[in-house]
Amino acid sequence: FSSDLAMHVALSAAGYTVYPWRETAQKDPEAKSYSSDYASRMQQWPAYNPEAVFEHNHKEHYSVPVPTEERALLGSLRQKNLICHGCVWFRGPKLQERMPIQRPFTYEIQGVPSAERIQDRAEGLNIAKVDLAAEGPSREDRCFPGQQAATVEGAPTNKVPLASGLPVAPGERPSWLVANDSLVVDARRPPLAGKPAGALQDGGILLLQPVLADGRKEWGGRKAERPRWLRAILSVNRAHARRHGHAVVVRWRPTLRFPCPWQDSECNSKEPERERVNCWLNLERENFNWEKHQMMLDYLRSPQKFTHILVLDADAALVHETHDTLRQIAADLEAAGKDLFVTNEDWIGDVSSKTRINGGFLFAKNTAFTRSFFEDLLDAHWYGPRNRQKPRIGGDVMLGCSSNEQLCISSIQRRPEFASRIIMQSGKIYNCGTNGITMNQLIHSDPKLEVMHFMGGAKSSADNAFCRARKSLLDAEGLEYACA
Repeated sequence: FSSDLAMHVALSAAGYTVYPWRETAQKDPEAKSYSSDYASRMQQWPAYNPEAVFEHNHKEHYSVPVPTEERALLGSLRQKNLICHGCVWFRGPKLQERMPIQRPFTYEIQGVPSAERIQDRAEGLNIAKVDLAAEGPSREDRCFPGQQAATVEGAPTNKVPLASGLPVAPGERPSWLVANDSLVVDARRPPLAGKPAGALQDGGILLLQPVLADGRKEWGGRKAERPRWLRAILSVNRAHARRHGHAVVVRWRPTLRFPCPWQDSECNSKEPERERVNCWLNLERENFNWEKHQMMLDYLRSPQKFTHILVLDADAALVHETHDTLRQIAADLEAAGKDLFVTNEDWIGDVSSKTRINGGFLFAKNTAFTRSFFEDLLDAHWYGPRNRQKPRIGGDVMLGCSSNEQLCISSIQRRPEFASRIIMQSGKIYNCGTNGITMNQLIHSDPKLEVMHFMGGAKSSADNAFCRARKSLLDAEGLEYACA
């Protein structure tokens, strides 16, 4: 915040009443031309008052060079990464609980986190019912005598539905959720005997899916409810999690700053206007993809201590009726001594697809490597072409992360510090795109098929697949939510 606003917040939080005062004025750069008739200038600009005791905005010496003798006392300091990664917020009755910093982050997108929760409210006297003495300046000492209090308009809101239309779990929202994320289901194992309430045998496995409503409204926005194909997929994944004891969380509001600082003018020179708009929409889509990595990092750091996390594109579904796919993958990682499970695109059928990683399915064991890896990727995208950050996982600077997240991972795929930590398995099994052959496998419950990914224009086929041919993947609640 600027110092002006910061002082207002600090004083108000300490219980002081902050108001405009006629003895504090703003410096007028055109004051000389009004020296003989400043009364008319005060009417036009009430903050101007040449008779005020205090006058703001005296910066006459901002550009004055440091004298030679003083410059000799200055040295250089090399400090890594001085970029502010987010505001630090505290909450609780005494502001004793520090909230995690979301990086890179802007509260213009996210909204200011609530600093008060119901359980934090002090018991006793309800001050809202107490008649307080009048506070503030006398009417004649105000800057704007006779002026009514200004009406504060609500902050601009996204016009497309965000949280609406999602299968949010009923009941109190868990405190461990990050930002505005919503819990869909938590079917993890109950507490062991002797452990405190809320404790789990282990952190369990978490499935994360971003369901961000983009400018093209493919993921929601044309109607008050989310599209039927998305509801069907979310319902299938919720039913799978319930059967096998996992948790599912969705992110419907972005937390990353958009655009990244280096992208601020990326589309401004495009002509005509249609091309400029299309450029921003493409950048939005790419940055929304990066939200998957931010989600992964957020929950790898969660106090819930999840043992494994799957970040899955919201157009992908867990389609095996009996396999606990996620625990099966966790066991494979453990047996191989690896940290990250990814899939190729071999369902396409060409040679290169067998070695190409698809970014829509990322399954991570919660380790120091995976936490460092996803932070490295986010930093690389944040700094873009000007990235000079040395990766925490080792190796050279990551310079292939200015575009989408899949190309970023591909750019480091053969680095030994990455390749030695991953398992790459067949997309035909764990992340299968749609075509005539694979859709037939889905409809006929192919026992080798674990995950179906309805990419691109195939999204609309998901509701037919799950609301007709594969209804057995849905529970009663899912049938009502997705197919009614």
